[in-house]
Amino acid sequence: MLRGDAKAFRVFVTSDKDDAVKRVMDKDHLDAAAATKRIEQVNKGRSNHYFQYTGRRWTDAHDYDLVLNTSKLGISRCADIIADCVQKGQK
Repeated sequence: MLRGDAKAFRVFVTSDKDDAVKRVMDKDHLDAAAATKRIEQVNKGRSNHYFQYTGRRWTDAHDYDLVLNTSKLGISRCADIIADCVQKGQK
């Protein structure tokens, strides 16, 4: 839908696997194995959906204007960076 939209700002947010597992464990009250399985299922769904509509790999950094790692920067800082980029892009 936004493929040709010059105003679209495409962001990919990732994290280290251990951080993702801990976050899902805490949020959904799961053990590590169940959290890992859930992450794998969700990411497979995202990947399949992205490929179906674009013919490209979901994790290919070339398809994004900005790639951030919450394990390195934290979620709040990533959100601030995204907001700052969007605001500056609108000027």
